[in-house]
Amino acid sequence: MTFEEFDKFQAELFAEVVHIETTKGKEYANSKDRFANFNRLAEELGLKNYQVGWVYTKKHLDSIAQYCRTQETYSTESIRGRFVDAICYLTLMAGMVEENQYHLANLAGINSQDLTAAEANAHQQQADRWGD
Repeated sequence: MTFEEFDKFQAELFAEVVHIETTKGKEYANSKDRFANFNRLAEELGLKNYQVGWVYTKKHLDSIAQYCRTQETYSTESIRGRFVDAICYLTLMAGMVEENQYHLANLAGINSQDLTAAEANAHQQQADRWGD
């Protein structure tokens, strides 16, 4: 595949991702909050919303790993569909983490862009202790 062919493929794949996120996302969230369905399940299970997102993501990654091992699919969903779904969930998780870091930074009175991973983790542990 040439660079030009790959660029076209990637643009088409990302267009599918955006389409899925805008259609299924509205249906699943059933709210103005983009993460509402993740938040509901997280509350029910005592998890963070991005942990729920990881469970959904992992399902698709497991299917992709199976395909890499066997070059076979065992459901009606195409392997391309699994990649699209995994990318969707990864972008959703990135948004959840960004929102969480922003929330924690605001609690601490700092700019979320200035947080290192260690600082974000420390703020998360402190928020967990506060019951936030």
